[in-house]
Amino acid sequence: MKKNLTLLAFCGLFAASASAQIIQSVNPDTPIWGVTENTGIAIAPFYHWNAVVYDDPAGDYWIQWRDAATSALLDIDNQPGANPDVAYYANADAVVVAYENGGGIWVDDYYLATVTPVNYNLNMNNGVAGGLNPNIDMNSLGDGVLTWQDWGGTIWMCAFQIGPFAAGLLVPVAAVGSMPDVALMDNSKELVLTYEQAGQLVIETYDYAVLQGGGAAMTTPPVVVPTSGAGWEWPRVQANRNQLFGGPDLYTVVAQDNMGGMYDVWGLFFMGSGNLVGNSLVNNGINFCMPSFPRPVVAYDRDEVHVAFAQDYWCAMPPGDPSAQDVLMVHYDHGGNHVGPTPPGVFLEVNNFNLPFEFSATSLNTDYDGNYLITGANYCEGVAFNDPGDLFWKIRDMATPAWRKSDPGKLTVEINKGVMSNFVTVEVTILEESIAESEVEMDFAVYDQSGRLVEIPTFEQDGMVYRIDVTNLEQGIYLLQYTLNGETRAERIPHFTNQ
Repeated sequence: MKKNLTLLAFCGLFAASASAQIIQSVNPDTPIWGVTENTGIAIAPFYHWNAVVYDDPAGDYWIQWRDAATSALLDIDNQPGANPDVAYYANADAVVVAYENGGGIWVDDYYLATVTPVNYNLNMNNGVAGGLNPNIDMNSLGDGVLTWQDWGGTIWMCAFQIGPFAAGLLVPVAAVGSMPDVALMDNSKELVLTYEQAGQLVIETYDYAVLQGGGAAMTTPPVVVPTSGAGWEWPRVQANRNQLFGGPDLYTVVAQDNMGGMYDVWGLFFMGSGNLVGNSLVNNGINFCMPSFPRPVVAYDRDEVHVAFAQDYWCAMPPGDPSAQDVLMVHYDHGGNHVGPTPPGVFLEVNNFNLPFEFSATSLNTDYDGNYLITGANYCEGVAFNDPGDLFWKIRDMATPAWRKSDPGKLTVEINKGVMSNFVTVEVTILEESIAESEVEMDFAVYDQSGRLVEIPTFEQDGMVYRIDVTNLEQGIYLLQYTLNGETRAERIPHFTNQ
């Protein structure tokens, strides 16, 4: 049975405003190609090489490898095809590109021949099936999954291995759908599939081992989000790949909801398969123009989720400023709370050039070393974006960024907000071996949005996991205050059930 959710009355929340503030980008943009319509980006672990894929009107897809530190072109190749997506192996040795060609879905596998100079060689063009709109993902264990739609509207998936690439059994998973995207959990136990179906947004989780065997077994009831406008389009999903900042079952889905030529951009945040813990109207605060086509994308960055989208809002700035068209970015925590830039309504500008980016095909990715662990020097975030005429690439931040932390980096806190349940779960992770569980002290309080104390909640403790009973709370939005070893913080928690 499908799970239908009306998320915070979607159609009533958009409060368009001309008061949005834009923090201008400081990193240079690197023009890398002419006219393109589709892009993808993946980053080689350890080396930071950005593999950027795109198509051009000549009928080829291209792949460029760019050095993150210098923006130098390291290697380049092109093959017949269009609408590419790209994913890296668990290390820099191999990369796969999924694309359309001649009415079919193909996957090319490239292998690293030399590091100095950087040289990737194509192994083979691998035909998979007839169809369109392919997307591909690989996790840090080296397992992969491919999804696409056939010409009759059926959504398909297959698991795969590389070395060389070998597609697994092809499995139909939805009789009707379009625009699929997929993310494989980092422990290879589950995968997340999202797609559009009759205007609704569908999010499903599947058992990866069953898919490898040629079957399809959902692990939770699907989340089906009704449209508030003319229909959902171009959903994208990304899963957490960093075990230091949360488990492998964190994932976020972004999509655009067509409001009649204008678009709401939403982010849906999950902790645990099928467990929706938060949602955010990403472009809230922007009075946008018609037409606009944001095509949002998402990536996990340490303890943040980054969402980028294209936005045309020049009509909101009298007498009209054609340069007020940007690729913008917003940061959230894993539960969907806005964390930057602050306050809400402020957006980070990705592009430096004043060009009409409202039709941009944007791609975003981050990089971690083998098994996606963090070191002090292995951080890299890359973004590709295009105006209607040119494709650009840039590194957003080569420096090791600061991240939110508790007790000078020794403890982190992950909150499962229990949107549709009567419990909130708080998990403390100890990052330093010198700290014992007995030294961790945690207290809680719940406040309403006006700051009035509602209750000191009861909770159960199992190791470093605290399960807080919020059964007595009325439906609404609250602040959960937690005091961890003397340091007090508060996070917003939505609560929508009393059963």
